[in-house]
Amino acid sequence: AVGMLAVHVTQADLYSRLWCVYEINEAMAKGLDVKPVLSQEEKARWNSTRSKWISDGPENGGWDSTNPDPWAGLMPRIFPTTDTRDAVCSKAADASMIREEVEM
Repeated sequence: AVGMLAVHVTQADLYSRLWCVYEINEAMAKGLDVKPVLSQEEKARWNSTRSKWISDGPENGGWDSTNPDPWAGLMPRIFPTTDTRDAVCSKAADASMIREEVEM
């Protein structure tokens, strides 16, 4: 099977880097399977966040088994401030090219 690995590390937010966001979007648009790969630190952070979310219960915005997509509430906790529109590029020309293509 052909796919892409999206590597998450604590030193940089993958989704704050415009080229990363663009390449992940392109892979998904082509039907490729994008799988996350976590550093040990990120895995510990994700597991801690997930555990707290499950223990919070639905009354506190946590796990809700009655929700048709019960895992959907977890992503905002893992990526609370991620807005890919704010992603940056080190080269202005690259940023312009990507943003132009995305807005088409």
